[in-house]
Order: sequence, then C-alpha cells, then structure tokens
Amino acid sequence: QEVYYKINPETGKEEYIFPLDKLLGIEKWQRIDNSVKEKILSFIIEKKRYKDILDTMEHVKISLMTISNIIKNAKTDEEYYINKTNKKIDIPHTLYIQMDGTYLKMLDATKQGRKKIKKHTIVSTVHTGFDEEKYTVKRPVIANKLGIFEMDNIPDYLKKEANLKPVLLKLFTLIETHYNMTPNIEIMILGDGAPWIKNTKNFMHQYFPKNKIHY
Repeated sequence: QEVYYKINPETGKEEYIFPLDKLLGIEKWQRIDNSVKEKILSFIIEKKRYKDILDTMEHVKISLMTISNIIKNAKTDEEYYINKTNKKIDIPHTLYIQMDGTYLKMLDATKQGRKKIKKHTIVSTVHTGFDEEKYTVKRPVIANKLGIFEMDNIPDYLKKEANLKPVLLKLFTLIETHYNMTPNIEIMILGDGAPWIKNTKNFMHQYFPKNKIHY
C-alpha cells in the first residue's frame, strides 16, 4: 500500500500515514488483520503446532513469532481481536447484516505434504448504517462495524437451515455480545440473493422473535 507522511503541528516531527489501514480501521500498532487473528486462534482447539499453522496460512506472510504472540496474548484477553470494550453498541433504528460467500485458495498441510485446496467461506458484516458524523459523499463511512467468518464447517452447497447453524450461531453471539438489541430494533439482511442467504431470515425469526426482520 501507499505510505505518506506529514508534519505533526504539536511535535514538529514527521509522522507516517497508511491510508489503507485508516480506511479499514486498523490501528498503527496492529499489523495483522482481525480475521487472520481469529483464524489462527481457531487452530488452538485442533492442537496444531505453530509450524503447521504457518504452513496452512503461508499466503498470509507471517512468522512463527507472530503466531506465538497472538496465541499467548489471547490467553490473557480472549476477545482483544474482536472488541476491547464491554459496553454494548446502541442501535438507532436498524441493524444491518451483510452476508456473502466465496471460495478461498489455501494450503492444506497433511502427512503426505502440502496441497492446494479451496474452502467455501461465509463472511458476515454487522453495522448500524452510515456514520453521520464521518460520512462524506466521496468517502461513505459505516458506523459500529463488526464481522465474523466461517470456513471449517461450511459445506460446498448450502440449501438447508441446518447447514447454516455454525456461522449463524457465531453471528448471533456477536450481535448479543456487542449490540444493545431491543424489541423495537429492525434487522435488515443484505446479500446477493443466494438461497442460503434468504434462509437466514427464517433462522433469525426463531432467535429474535420480537424484532422485525427484512430481506
């Protein structure tokens, strides 16, 4: 990515600016994306060695030391890579849930060696709409955005609600943990029209029976 620098008027010193990091909401001390941290931590329950994790995520370009630090830090603050605050986010009117599916090319480490595989991955972003204070015509900003992804428990073809349970339970946990849900809040599901995305509406009616849900 491009890097710029400016003079800090208070200190008189040069400061480097990373436009892409600013757009994605990545802090200057945070050089690893949150989704990568979450995937690394998911390997803990699989009892994978650091070297196995490194081989599986070779495309990410990280070191054994980075993997070690992420896992060690998570032991003292398990949710540091999602949200550091326990204060729930207030929702003005509507909670927006954007969902999409894709195939990721990865390396699978086995006893026979490494092989290239494709994993069907579901990604969901949750937010409360546009940030009225930061929004501009040239740079629309989403307010209170969080997200989850699921790749290990997703079948190649989604056609039943049961197949959606792993990712939806993770999604519902995120919503209940970080957003202040009340009966008057409406939920808007956004997607490309895929049948499995439409099916999430039925599942959400069971989990949030008091809320209006739209697709």
